[in-house]
Amino acid sequence: MLRIWRTGVAGFGGCVLVLGVVLLPLPGPGWVVIFFGLGILSTEFAWAAKALKPLKRLWTWLSSRLERRRARRG
Repeated sequence: MLRIWRTGVAGFGGCVLVLGVVLLPLPGPGWVVIFFGLGILSTEFAWAAKALKPLKRLWTWLSSRLERRRARRG
């Protein structure tokens, strides 16, 4: 049963990840879809969780920087 679940997660997460790569040259949320796909894959696979860690740190840094900028503006 676990193998079926992991295969399903891999299939769905992989499809979302590929969709994000396809959306990169088009106007739209390509990177967001890629991060979402990695998030799905990271629920079952350590390599995806490892790939997602620097992206989480980058997101935290960018959001805190944006909050400081908003606070300065008023």
